[in-house]
Amino acid sequence: MKKVLMISTDRQILDETSSVALRMREYAEVFGELHIVVMSQKSKVKSPGTEISGFKTCDSKLILSDKCFVYPTCSTSKYRYIFDAVRIGSKILSDFELPASDFVITSQDPFETGIVGLFLAKKYKAMLNVQIHTDFLSPYFVYGSTLNKMRRHIARYVLPRASSIRVVSERIHKSLIENSKFVSNDSKITVLPLYSEAVPVSVESSDRFPQFEKVVLMVSRLESEKDIETALKAFAMAEKSSLNTGLVIVGSGSREASLSNLAQSLGIDKKVLFLGWRNGDDLVHIRASSDVFLSTSLYEGYGLSLIEASRAGLSIVSTDVGIAPELLPSDKLAIPGDIDGIASLLSEAIHHPERFVVETSNIASVTYVSKDDFLAKLKQSLLV
Repeated sequence: MKKVLMISTDRQILDETSSVALRMREYAEVFGELHIVVMSQKSKVKSPGTEISGFKTCDSKLILSDKCFVYPTCSTSKYRYIFDAVRIGSKILSDFELPASDFVITSQDPFETGIVGLFLAKKYKAMLNVQIHTDFLSPYFVYGSTLNKMRRHIARYVLPRASSIRVVSERIHKSLIENSKFVSNDSKITVLPLYSEAVPVSVESSDRFPQFEKVVLMVSRLESEKDIETALKAFAMAEKSSLNTGLVIVGSGSREASLSNLAQSLGIDKKVLFLGWRNGDDLVHIRASSDVFLSTSLYEGYGLSLIEASRAGLSIVSTDVGIAPELLPSDKLAIPGDIDGIASLLSEAIHHPERFVVETSNIASVTYVSKDDFLAKLKQSLLV
């Protein structure tokens, strides 16, 4: 393979110092050449004449390396994303001047970027690889969300027409093959979990949170699908039967203010710390200062935070989403939204943490021997 065109919504790619931009550089080395169209609004990227991280104006491309190039759509509104991405993608593919067999198009999801990828693939008679990172067939995905209902319909149109499909977990794979309306040919699906660097740090005594004897940690975006409201209510029930236990929440999002108010109304505001987003090094020390990791997501495609916490030796309490069933037995998982069930498991984990430690073999089953192993499988997944 010589060239790959990726359609993405991940704005972190536009920051050349980010871990996502670094990952794109690595992908480009493996693929040969990588061009990325990023759906973004002009006001959210950069104003003309300024220069941050090497990116000057919306009319230029960001060169991450001699093999990796990024093109923000700089749309006037989010409703222009698809049209602008098609326009820019068409220009890039025209400039390739290569036969269709020498390049492939990959979309980050089967929704908005999937529509763009499909249009371009048809126009240039190219292969289309569709990535699926979220469990969009979960009933919780569409609950109360008109946009997500529309996205599911888009996926129903895009996926049967894709050349290959990459999913990040067996859960998504299973849901797809059970739903022939979305994928009728199982052979074009590759299960390729996310990659995370192993950080050999074990849980040990720490004075990071000296006010607590036990610490429950959450690392999550503070959005509705993460159901932090249920986490707070379950913690309020579980901490009554424990010694001085605190809940530390790392992350930010649109529900931060309402969650803070909820903690106060539950009378646990003195035991809940909202730390905002923290970088990797800081997170390593926070995990080392914690005892139990809690995840209450309504749905997940994978669950990278579970892997990172498991590798750090934390006990895991999670809802039955993403890769959680591959890490823990079914009787140690809670039904999404079940406050009583989560509270019961959390209380047990606080008093008997050894019952919720993930086996090393289970972690290995959903990760990789090395980064090179992952990159080789990623390249192969585009050619299925």
